[in-house]
Amino acid sequence: RNQQHGIDRTHITQGTMKMSFSTLVLGSLPAGMASTQTTTLNTVGWNPDTLQDIRNLLAGDSLPEWAQGAKDMLSSEAASRMSLPGRREGVGTGPWTVGGQGPDPPADGTSTSHDYHTVSGYYWPCYATCPSKFTHCAQGWDQDLHDGECDAASGIPWIKHDGFLRDENLEDLYTMINMMDTAEVLALAWWLLPEHDVTYAQTAVEVLGAWFWDESTGMEPRLEYGGAQPGIYNGTAGASIAFSYRLGTRLSDTMELLKTADADVWTAADAAGWADWSGRWVEWMTTSEFGRIELGAVGNHATFLYSHKLAMAKATGDDALVLDVVAGLRTREAGSLAWQIEPSGEMPIETARPTSKTYSIMNLNGLFLLGVAVENACRGLSCSSDWDWSWEVTSETSGEWDAYENTVAGCKWKETISNPSTVQDCKTSCLEHAECNAVVSRQTEKYGLYQCYLQKCLGTAYDHSATDPPTQPWDWKWTSHHYVAPPEVGTGSVRKALDFVLPYATGSKSWSEDFPYSLDGSNTSRDLALPLRIAAGKYDDYAYEADISLVDPLDWFSYTFDSLLFPPPGSL
Repeated sequence: RNQQHGIDRTHITQGTMKMSFSTLVLGSLPAGMASTQTTTLNTVGWNPDTLQDIRNLLAGDSLPEWAQGAKDMLSSEAASRMSLPGRREGVGTGPWTVGGQGPDPPADGTSTSHDYHTVSGYYWPCYATCPSKFTHCAQGWDQDLHDGECDAASGIPWIKHDGFLRDENLEDLYTMINMMDTAEVLALAWWLLPEHDVTYAQTAVEVLGAWFWDESTGMEPRLEYGGAQPGIYNGTAGASIAFSYRLGTRLSDTMELLKTADADVWTAADAAGWADWSGRWVEWMTTSEFGRIELGAVGNHATFLYSHKLAMAKATGDDALVLDVVAGLRTREAGSLAWQIEPSGEMPIETARPTSKTYSIMNLNGLFLLGVAVENACRGLSCSSDWDWSWEVTSETSGEWDAYENTVAGCKWKETISNPSTVQDCKTSCLEHAECNAVVSRQTEKYGLYQCYLQKCLGTAYDHSATDPPTQPWDWKWTSHHYVAPPEVGTGSVRKALDFVLPYATGSKSWSEDFPYSLDGSNTSRDLALPLRIAAGKYDDYAYEADISLVDPLDWFSYTFDSLLFPPPGSL
């Protein structure tokens, strides 16, 4: 098949993958699985013990009803994916490659045809009118968002119409989704189904190699050209949500399954290619400008970013990154639990969106999957007890200032104060300002304090630049001071967030009445089934399990492989 599609994977030299501790020693080995006593699973989004239990269950003669439908769906879906069909409009037959469907990224001297490139989905040319396919144009489309200037040829300035997704120039996104869905289904079918058809594993490896590490077709491990805004930015940091949401923990977990295959299925070249790509991807996420900006991500962008970082850190053996991500989840980051979830359980960043119901349920899925990811990623590490399903802020605390000497913060400038008396005066002025949480002071030993620069930072995205320490009395000394605000008591509870949305999903409250600006109040709530399934087990409360039939009356969830990977409490 590689030759058929013109893909050459022989160029990659053998390398060594970094591997952390063994989380699961496999029992019976499927066809095509390496027969070694050290074969392990290190999955993050899928509990490795549950995976083994489900495989053992599916190998039996008689299945419980909850498992039979999901097994049949997985079997049927995998068989239909073997021909590598394009399941989204504009996506051709695989194996798929970045840039293979849409236009190349802007030619800025550093871009290549291997770069992922999209235009921000909610941005439209200035001359665009609301397409008839949307039923809520009168309610949500503002035709007068630009100042009257509009280039009829380029559409500049492009205008954001939140809630109205524009499909053009999203070819790389749709292709990536198709690629990930296909590889995941095939890998799970090989690993879980009793037939253990090795051709499923072979095709999954082929699909992933073509997208990620093949020299001639593989994607550059960076997102410098995603989410472009024509005429303004060639790419934006917010485009990271495409990978953190769509790949999440699924990518590395799929790789974990395939790494247990025989050497002629998951080859040394595949191992080296994935190790190289994943290592450079983690480096880009943690050191690039866009990666630093995303430290200030909020709402669902933050939720899915944390899960993806945990998974990729685990995949690359970066335990320090796992610990750092987990340490910031409760209160430290702009997108941490305390800043996402109010004491009532409302997630205001999501409910402020035009499609607020969709985003609230989407973020609930992310939050509950994040809890699962922390539990799995922290196995054997000091963070193993850091995720508490019942946690919320329980006591009042005072805000505090953190000082970073010999640095200049690169946050958004708000005001300059010349010749202030003390740094404390600058801090007081900052807190009195509507949008300020950082002060950069500039002084010398000889002449004292000269200026303060008031800034607004997002979370811990301080973007510090180092300065030389002063060596003479007249040398400048720069210090960045950051205010860490105290969280409100009662914030941060994922259970409260679920309980806030649940009455709307079951029909006892009306989303359209309580959020009248929302465009999606009447949409289905069936995607709440997975958080309810997880909650039933974590809170030992079967009422959540019973509520699945209310939010999903057509029993759609039972025919997804999530219902296998997250089985009913007490069923195994």
